[in-house]
Amino acid sequence: MLMRKSSPQLIGFVATQALIACVWLAFYLPVFARAEMRGNKGVGSAREQTNRGINYSQKKQYHKAIEEFTKAIAAQPKEPKNYENRALAYELTGRRAKALDDFSKLIELKPNDQSAYARRGQLELQMN
Repeated sequence: MLMRKSSPQLIGFVATQALIACVWLAFYLPVFARAEMRGNKGVGSAREQTNRGINYSQKKQYHKAIEEFTKAIAAQPKEPKNYENRALAYELTGRRAKALDDFSKLIELKPNDQSAYARRGQLELQMN
């Protein structure tokens, strides 16, 4: 049975659908927004810390660079670049065991990174 546009049944159906949409948005939209914020927590600050660490490294202030990379790792523990940066800073300060740990973590997070294997191997040879 076809309904006319002005049919009271059609108006009731559209009003019900609009109400359901409003309730859905009122309830679920804040839930999704909070989940997205949790998922991106620390991303901006981690980038800033990484950039500060790189700047300190360029100025050969490796101890400060290590502090910044460590903060970035705390904010984003699955970001491999921070482990690589910190490993290089550790290596330049003579802390080879710490550098070795970071290269191992880098390999765990990014197993196809051939340079990480090479750097770790070089460090192992230097330590023996």
